[in-house]
Amino acid sequence: MNPKLEKMILDARDALIHVGIASNAGGDVDSKVKGYIASLGPSLVNNGLLAAILIYEKEDTEKKKISQALHHLLTKELVIKCLSDYLLANPVNRNYGNLRKVSDYTIALKLALNLFHLKKSAQPDEQPAR
Repeated sequence: MNPKLEKMILDARDALIHVGIASNAGGDVDSKVKGYIASLGPSLVNNGLLAAILIYEKEDTEKKKISQALHHLLTKELVIKCLSDYLLANPVNRNYGNLRKVSDYTIALKLALNLFHLKKSAQPDEQPAR
């Protein structure tokens, strides 16, 4: 495996733990997070960096945590912030280089999920058939 990608996966694992998506190494992660991360890539391509991140942060707490993990990976800051804060603070941050980094880190996050146990998300009770 590419040593650069290997390091990115380990950093992504640490970011997942840092923002609270996973409790510890080898712990449980809600399986819907894998789908959220998988759908971020196409959203980046279709909507662009800032729009895709703003959509994710607006939606749901798990999606917001993905944005926070990406912020942690890009800036290496220990403070938990959303990625949109970083992108809006300076328009220079919204360039192709950061789009590429976010795409690469999204892949690393998805691969890092393999280091955790995926648990099924709680489904609402189904209505009995009549």
